Amino acid sequence: MRGRQRGLVAASTGVLVAGVLIAASAPLTLAQSAPVQVSFYYGVGGRLGKLVQSMVATFNRTHPHIKVVASYEGSYTGGGPEQQKLELAMAAGAPPAVAQMEVHSIRPFTAAHALVALNKFMNRSPHDKVSDFMPGMLLSGEYHGLYYAVPFNRSVPLLYYNTAMFKAAHISGPPTTWQQLAADAKKLTHGSGASKVYGYEPIVQWWQWESEVLSNGGKIFNHAGTKALFATPQAELGTLIQYQLLKDGYARANSGSHMWGDTVADFAAGKTAMYDGSAADMGSIQAEAAPSVKNHWAAALLPGFPNHRLVLPPGGGNLVLFAKQPKAVINAAWTFVEWLTAAPQQAYWSEHTGYMPGVKAALNIPSYKAYLASHPQLRVPIEGLKYQGVMPLNRHYIQVMGYVQEGMTEIFNELKPVAPVIAQVAKRADGIL
Repeated sequence: MRGRQRGLVAASTGVLVAGVLIAASAPLTLAQSAPVQVSFYYGVGGRLGKLVQSMVATFNRTHPHIKVVASYEGSYTGGGPEQQKLELAMAAGAPPAVAQMEVHSIRPFTAAHALVALNKFMNRSPHDKVSDFMPGMLLSGEYHGLYYAVPFNRSVPLLYYNTAMFKAAHISGPPTTWQQLAADAKKLTHGSGASKVYGYEPIVQWWQWESEVLSNGGKIFNHAGTKALFATPQAELGTLIQYQLLKDGYARANSGSHMWGDTVADFAAGKTAMYDGSAADMGSIQAEAAPSVKNHWAAALLPGFPNHRLVLPPGGGNLVLFAKQPKAVINAAWTFVEWLTAAPQQAYWSEHTGYMPGVKAALNIPSYKAYLASHPQLRVPIEGLKYQGVMPLNRHYIQVMGYVQEGMTEIFNELKPVAPVIAQVAKRADGIL
């Protein structure tokens, strides 16, 4: 297994080099004797951060007229450390040239005219035209008919499940509705004390909540974005189903700043049979999986509700260019972004992370085709792209989702009743909308 994986990595690296040479031939004339310096803020740490730095080093080696200086600025999540630093840098008039930005967070920056509209660059790009991107990938970066962001580390929420546990419980496949998930979780729960295996473990996160609300025909805001509409039985049903599983002992939920990683670790250790996570969890699951789990896990689309269309909100991060930079810096920054979004780099990134490739052409690279054939789980989030929905973004969206996050914590970790908590969250949201 390890030998084969090394072969795949080597093949991908060869394609990456070829992609670099092709991308390096893109027209950009820089007369300066010293390289144009491009500052790049990114918000993924650990092994993902090391991969970003490796790719930046490859770009710099193959583009001697440009030097990208990449710095990790804390998590890129909406409202997180990187976004806070970007807001401070913007206020001080010294933003980076390029930044990784959470998909829900772009609206406040576009509304403040802080970002570069990318249409003119995309229109003349050999591989970054609107039609080149995977379905729905550009929705989160569009504002007033212009595109201000292109995809980088993109994902959709998924359900992960233990196939061996499903087989032992005589369950034929993953649930497609939240009602079925609740029934399956009860069958899958067994044991007691420290050895208890829970049927389900939700990640306490507003991203999955978005899907649950919209997939049951609920709404987050009114059309004008001036009032919260999620304090209804229809919008609350998914949360209520999970709350009941937690209360009855068929599910467990982690808390704290490491909640997401702890949930992935529980699943990888065989302590839970199902959890709702991200496409980007695949690499961590495979790396951390216990021998009993290693070859017995699979991914499925997040459940929905009967008689309603499944909606999977976009997740992950985009790449943006900040305005008020010298023209040479903006051009160099776009050359870097265009290189990162080229098919070879997108395939390489997807293989090593579990994130989805942003451009369609990545699916035609032979080594990536082989990777998908040997890692069929990665086809699931690609299939999920057709269910992406346009989020009702406004300049208060991240702040409102912060209120939702606090409400989810009260419900899932403190087991407070759903309706009163959601009503209070909606009241707080109305106060700023």
